[in-house]
This record gives sequence, structure tokens and C-alpha cells, in this order.
Amino acid sequence: MKESVSLPNQDVEFLDEYAASNAPGTATNMSAATPGRSGVLVTGLYGAGKSSVVEEISSVLEDTGVPFGALDLDWLWWFGIPGLDRAEARNILFRNLTSIAHTYLAAGVTHFVMAWSLQDPDDLGDLRAALPFPVLVVELTVPLSVIEERLGLAVTAGRADDLEEARRRHAAGIGVGLGDVQIDGDRPVSTVAGDVLDWLGWW
Repeated sequence: MKESVSLPNQDVEFLDEYAASNAPGTATNMSAATPGRSGVLVTGLYGAGKSSVVEEISSVLEDTGVPFGALDLDWLWWFGIPGLDRAEARNILFRNLTSIAHTYLAAGVTHFVMAWSLQDPDDLGDLRAALPFPVLVVELTVPLSVIEERLGLAVTAGRADDLEEARRRHAAGIGVGLGDVQIDGDRPVSTVAGDVLDWLGWW
């Protein structure tokens, strides 16, 4: 069971101003304001194993006593509002991310581990602008046949949709080459996570 942490009361107006100042397209990375903090984004096609790798990395950091925060960014814009377009939804995603990161920083988190499937350089630029610390990107490479096998076993309609989207992005080359490093994701998750940690120098 995780220990609960009592946080000081957050100033809502400050958080709103902080999020607004870091809105996509308006902010620059503010790593100098939070020395000693760093983040990694694990990206790749749906079914590449991003969330599993983030979970494994988080377990290692927890076991070694490193203050960390883990986030699957898809949950930060999993909502439905009729008439809301993707651009508006992305803005909400990054506002949510900025607020959560600020709260984690105030609690003492130093290492941020995130999963999200980048589509283009704008996604990456906006993500980095939303966070007050540097973010490195690990791109998991997995053969489409493996992704089809993984997602083909899923029982939800959403994962079936993810499979079709993965096929579309693979065919179009969407999201490819956006990582600072590419790591083979078609291996045991502990091995992949270990390679990510080695590359980051986090252990």
C-alpha cells in the first residue's frame, strides 16, 4: 500500500496562472526553475508496451527510494464533450499535465515517468512546454505483427479501435523518429525498462 502524503493547500488562482502561462504554443521549457528534476516520456504505437514499461520503471524507482511520479497521459484527456475538437482537448490535456506536475513537484517528486503516443513534433513541443523540467523521449519500436497479436487479445472495443489506429499510423509513418533514442520493445518488459533506466542514468 502506498503512503498518503499531506500536501500544503494549493493556491487555485496561482495554478490557473501557471497553467495559462504554460499553455501550448505560449510557453518555453522552464527547467532552470526546477533544478534536479527530470522526466522521460515513453512513446510508440498503441500496443508497443508504453504503459507496461512505465509501470516497470516506476516499480524500480519505488524499490530504490527515488521520489517519482508516473503518468499515462491518455487519462488526462479521456473525457467527452460534444462539439469539442482535438485542439481544444489537447489544451485541456496539457493544462492537466501542468497542474499535476506542479503538485508533484511541491510534494518532492524528482523523477517523472510518462507514457503517451506522440503523433508529430507539435505534440512533443507542446508537452515539453507544459512541463517545468527537461523531458527526454524514448521511442519503443515493435513490429506491427507483435502489436496486432497484443491488441488482438484485448477484450474491449477501445483496444480494437487502438489496433486500427496503430495500423493506420504504422502505414503512414506517424509518430516515427520523435524519440531521442529508439529501444526495442519486443522483449520482456523488465529488460526494456532496464535499458531505459540505463540510458537515462537513473540507476
